Amino acid sequence: MKRKYLIQGDLDGACFLYSIANSVVALSGRKPTVNQWSKALQYIPFSADFIDGNVGTVNYDDNISLYEFAIKQAISEYSPSSDYEIKTYPEITSVIDVDNLVSDNSVVVLNISGDHWVCVVSVDLENNRLLTACSDITDVIYDYVEKPCDFNRLYNREYNLNEEDRIHEPSVIQIILKE
Repeated sequence: MKRKYLIQGDLDGACFLYSIANSVVALSGRKPTVNQWSKALQYIPFSADFIDGNVGTVNYDDNISLYEFAIKQAISEYSPSSDYEIKTYPEITSVIDVDNLVSDNSVVVLNISGDHWVCVVSVDLENNRLLTACSDITDVIYDYVEKPCDFNRLYNREYNLNEEDRIHEPSVIQIILKE
């Protein structure tokens, strides 16, 4: 059955912002509050563009340091008592390289095919798949499931990388929870 009503994500481009929030959930187990989300938006440059479904992050693809800054700002609001390190890898486009960045205390935020940001919580190398915490559930809304994966985490969407679904360059950003 085709959906009649709109759901979050149909008209907005907030997936980059959700991928940041989901990275905090994956690493700390704590969800940002609505107040933390709202406060973070005040300190993230171009957050209105990031939410706008016609703009998103595409205007900033040449400035990975802007993404890094936005992530630092958001995480400082979402998890002020924890210490995070943010590292950018603009040259990475392979599943193997992403797998090397995901660990017990780290996840990766990246862009799929230039139009959708996700938080990679684990990698299935055997099947060339990214296991993600993804804010876009429009294609699985009626059978939504969070499944267990490595590092005692859950994922809700798989991305099989191929010519159509690929890691957009430059977008790979590792988020590390320091212990």
